[in-house]
Amino acid sequence: MKRVWFTWETQRRNVELAQALGAELCAFDFSSQGRLLRYAKSAWQTLLVLFRKKPQVVFAQCPSIVLCTFLAVLKLFLRFPLVIDAHNIAIESLSRKDFLGVLHRFAVSRANFVIVSNLALTSEVERYGGRALILPDKLPQIEIPTTLMRDTVPIVLFVCTFAADEPVELFIEGALQASNCDFRVYITGRKSKAGELLKKESTRIHFTDFLPHKEYDRLLCSADLVIDLTTRENCLVCGGYEAISVTRPLMLSDHRVNREMFPKGCLFVKNTVDDYAAKIQEFFLNRERFEREIVEMKSDFLLRWEEFHQAVEDSLQA
Repeated sequence: MKRVWFTWETQRRNVELAQALGAELCAFDFSSQGRLLRYAKSAWQTLLVLFRKKPQVVFAQCPSIVLCTFLAVLKLFLRFPLVIDAHNIAIESLSRKDFLGVLHRFAVSRANFVIVSNLALTSEVERYGGRALILPDKLPQIEIPTTLMRDTVPIVLFVCTFAADEPVELFIEGALQASNCDFRVYITGRKSKAGELLKKESTRIHFTDFLPHKEYDRLLCSADLVIDLTTRENCLVCGGYEAISVTRPLMLSDHRVNREMFPKGCLFVKNTVDDYAAKIQEFFLNRERFEREIVEMKSDFLLRWEEFHQAVEDSLQA
């Protein structure tokens, strides 16, 4: 069965899921160009692939809402099965009152299936006429570098893009308050988006700026603790999957979906300065236990993911 996976941006999830689902990845990333030109070039390349390859199943990453709408319209004429990968954040735009919300609801209602990362998101898909399938991110294949980073103190990696849902400032205050243990926090993400937060850089807090994949993976593998936080209740963060892949202990936001998906090797933290400080200190007091549990967590996660994967395959072939 010929399958293609379209995306109009570069993201690790697309690579892993396209491979797992036996789809050819067609990534058209013209993000360095203007919006209209970017959409025009991406749409043209997508159209060429459809006519040349004549796929039997088409996957589309959402975002882009424009990509999903474009394929939902083409589906009316070309009659291919369409599967939208909405994972986490894309679901929020379904309830938007603007034109993009209208487009998104149209695409979801026309798709054969909509993939989401967890059970809590299925009801929103079904509310707007979609058929939801659950498939968390696949653990990325990260090559362990031959040489790791060295620091005079333990490394705490804060995975960050400085998005609105990331409580970066509160975490920094909590890290500075954790005075009973010594460590250094490396905060990823473009410095150009950090704004006034850069003033908080110190011997304990270091902003890395944007890191290429290899440098990021090296820092990830070198970390003693990986932290990825969000205020979104039903969002499973990419940093969680990455940390499990290289068996690094995790600190995640204390949300139900996180506790269900990552039950071992993790600290779950409330969005307060005091709790950030307390959980960091708890980690260093029980470090060996969390390091042992995250190895167990990886093994358990791989088994559960295969169950989700098989359920998706059964639905696609029904």
